[in-house]
Amino acid sequence: MPAGPSEVFVASNNINNSELIAADLLSQLEHGNDSKAVLCSSSNELIDFVKKDIAHQVNSLSRLSILKESIKNISYIYAKDTDKMISVINESAPEHLILMDDSYVNMIPYINNVLRRFARTPYPLNHLEIMHLVQIMSFQQMERQRYIQD
Repeated sequence: MPAGPSEVFVASNNINNSELIAADLLSQLEHGNDSKAVLCSSSNELIDFVKKDIAHQVNSLSRLSILKESIKNISYIYAKDTDKMISVINESAPEHLILMDDSYVNMIPYINNVLRRFARTPYPLNHLEIMHLVQIMSFQQMERQRYIQD
């Protein structure tokens, strides 16, 4: 059975990360015409910045032919507060979730409907989050080795 469309869900309120958020959304959309990307934020200003950064970055990428189609699959969701953001994340059940907010640690215990969870922050991760990330990296390494051997 072929794999389904790839998707990423980014949750953030940090305007300083707009370029990185745009890059993360575009990197997922490069996978195929049916790839999906979501930004959920309590900041309309951040959403506007990310839209501008995407428009600026997209033309410099090598997979522009795919991105011309998949860029239509970006969703921008305004969540009035953290509780609504958590609710949207759990309802969406994203394949990849990237939390780019300094308060991500407070959100993690309430996020229970996601395949892979990544946190981009300078703060240390708790032991459960570290175990989760190690499991993901180990699985990805095993998949890479299997792919190289095949």
